[in-house]
Amino acid sequence: MPIGAITMILANVGLQIYNNWCGSRQNAALQQKREEFERAAKDRNTEHMWRLMREGQELTLQLENEKHADRLKELKDEVDHLLERLTYETTISNWPLKVLPIVMKNQAFGNLLANQEENIAMHVVFTRSNYDKFNKLVYPIVEKQLEQYCDKHWSTMTDHPILFYSGAWKPMVNPTDVQVTAMREELKNLPTLLITPFFRPNDGKLVFQLHMWGVGANSTDKFDVPEIEPTDFQRPFCNQDDYDNEEGLLKEIVEDLVPYFECMIGYMADTYFWSSAGLTPVLPRLLTDGSINTDGMRYLINDCKDYYCRLEDNLINSTMPWGEIYRLNLVIGIDYFDFKENGAEHLSQILLEHCRMGTDRIDFSLDEAITSVLWTLNDLPFIKKILDYASILKVDDSYDKLKEIESALQSINYDYQLLRSKDVDVIVEAADKGNPVAMYRLGELYEYAMGVDEDEKKAMSYYLQSSSCGFLLAEIKTGKKNYKDQPNWIMELLHSMGIIQVDLLCVESLLTTCMLSSEECKMLYKKITTPLITTGRLHSHTGLITDLALLMLKTGCDKSVPISMLQIASKLGYNKATKLLTKI
Repeated sequence: MPIGAITMILANVGLQIYNNWCGSRQNAALQQKREEFERAAKDRNTEHMWRLMREGQELTLQLENEKHADRLKELKDEVDHLLERLTYETTISNWPLKVLPIVMKNQAFGNLLANQEENIAMHVVFTRSNYDKFNKLVYPIVEKQLEQYCDKHWSTMTDHPILFYSGAWKPMVNPTDVQVTAMREELKNLPTLLITPFFRPNDGKLVFQLHMWGVGANSTDKFDVPEIEPTDFQRPFCNQDDYDNEEGLLKEIVEDLVPYFECMIGYMADTYFWSSAGLTPVLPRLLTDGSINTDGMRYLINDCKDYYCRLEDNLINSTMPWGEIYRLNLVIGIDYFDFKENGAEHLSQILLEHCRMGTDRIDFSLDEAITSVLWTLNDLPFIKKILDYASILKVDDSYDKLKEIESALQSINYDYQLLRSKDVDVIVEAADKGNPVAMYRLGELYEYAMGVDEDEKKAMSYYLQSSSCGFLLAEIKTGKKNYKDQPNWIMELLHSMGIIQVDLLCVESLLTTCMLSSEECKMLYKKITTPLITTGRLHSHTGLITDLALLMLKTGCDKSVPISMLQIASKLGYNKATKLLTKI
């Protein structure tokens, strides 16, 4: 079947929205990351490639968060000043809706506050046409059914919220360019879709106009389609049709228009929520589960599938490093058309492609791919999405190793900033709120006399509280778990994140469980201290510098350096360091 007119036109609009969103993020910093990534790929420096990709993802996420904050601030500023601006007679005289702009913006904010959603609802207005008889007989029926469709499947309680303004268009007012411009000016920050039935003056044939704005990365972005001519209706409709006397005509046009507009709204809503937040499309499910009446209109399903496949192709060809989860969510939507026949294949393909970015290998099994990747905490959303979809497809047994990785990452998925703090008041406040990281840090402060008097009983009490919350470092500290039994890659990951507590646990474990050779002590000392020296944090932890001094003493080196380290710890009030100095 040839590609339908709605797909040809709306796909271009959808791709334009997506590309516009992506293009706005090609700032200097991200461009630099991409160029470095290409150079690393050319040199086959996979470790550097992997690091750059993660940095690119983090930078992109930061840009997204900043943009979202800016958008919300801009909206709030608009609300604050809109009442003043509404005093201008020009704006009011050209405003085509019964609902004032301030009300529409307040509704957007109300939805955000009520549902704590990150996404601003898309506002949809179905306008009157330029033909009075159509407006009187057809328009009210179609508008009512579209309202029911949005309320049922795109309600403000979902993560794809739509606010449909039924009955908002003023009677006896036909849309003009002046009115559309007035709406766009007042609502430029709100994601808005305007759908207008229009009878062409030259032949009287029914076509549609589409105006959309507020869905790109910039508030000035706008997407206009001056004419969409349906080619798959039961018959062409024109202003010469006699709705009153021609039997079945009114029912026929409603049956054609409603599913058509439902798809049009779905296309644009999915594109907005997917391009801005990476959310899984909703329309494919609605078309395949019977929510949209496709009886005798198979073209709606075919055109829709083509539309989303084109979006996926565009994403695959994108150079943006953050496309994996976007593509995965898009594939989940597309797979509804095949009743998930290709879902398992799509899923494994995306995971394998992800894994190949961190290795030189091309041909490896799924298990080999999973275990070959240097997974980080940034990968958790991607891993969760993979496992969730695998469960839906009932192929989750194939991803057991990935489940283990997710579980290991979840065990260390905390904000570790408090482990660097010596502000007792701040840490106590966080601990009182049940923060296990803060509990662990309090234990450290009292054990190693960092800003407080040394108190081993208090220290152990806080360690046990943290351990009971499942905090991995505390579980190792209290003996609930053994350091040596933990996955090596998890410990290496924490080490690479600059968590010096894991280095201390490593040294404590080795010093108490085995005899280290001089060479082993040198290697371990170098591994731990190298990143700490560069960051100036070598002497920030009295327990660590004390145990590192012990390591140095085991190397047989000149005692002056470890003695100086012990002196630092001793002056800071750590008794173990003082006792070691006495022995030396």
